[in-house]
Amino acid sequence: MSDINPTTIRGPVDVYTAPVATAFTGVLSVGSLDAAWKKLGARGWKSQDTGGVKVTKRQKLEDWRGENLVIQDVARNEEDILIAFTLADVSLENLAIAMNSNAIVTTAPATGTKGHKKMMLARGPDVQPVALLLIFPSVYVKGEKGVMYLPKVFQNADIETNWNKTNPAMANFEFKAVEGPNATDTDPDIGYWDIVSAAALP
Repeated sequence: MSDINPTTIRGPVDVYTAPVATAFTGVLSVGSLDAAWKKLGARGWKSQDTGGVKVTKRQKLEDWRGENLVIQDVARNEEDILIAFTLADVSLENLAIAMNSNAIVTTAPATGTKGHKKMMLARGPDVQPVALLLIFPSVYVKGEKGVMYLPKVFQNADIETNWNKTNPAMANFEFKAVEGPNATDTDPDIGYWDIVSAAALP
């Protein structure tokens, strides 16, 4: 929230992932997250490239005119949510999320032998979903938080990492929401916004 214009909001936005169905009860639980929630980027939002986190809510509408000149009815037949950002952090822990949650095998150091971490490059045919959580400043109360929670997403981006002498190596992410684990016929359970809107009463 800006001191100059209290109706504007800026980052930072921290991004967390966890296994699908990991406990999360809303913005009031941000201070006591389940240990399964892991922050992306070794320095959190400071690891993000310029541009921060982009949220896109896409839709496809079908209109019907019949024999009329103008639209008589409209229906929404597709809806998507995409979360995109780039991290200046290519540790295997971050790349594992980008690479279908591939396992990291760690070999501890021993006398005369260096420790190392190994992760396979192949992602295989099965797509591994995760839960996604964005934590950002509240637009209503300075110093408070808001969240965007998506209970089930998959990593949709092609991974392009460029090592050079000038800029840090980057890893790009694009998470796409799918029907959540608690979906019903009337609620696809793709997530929600939850933002602190008022201070607690004395």
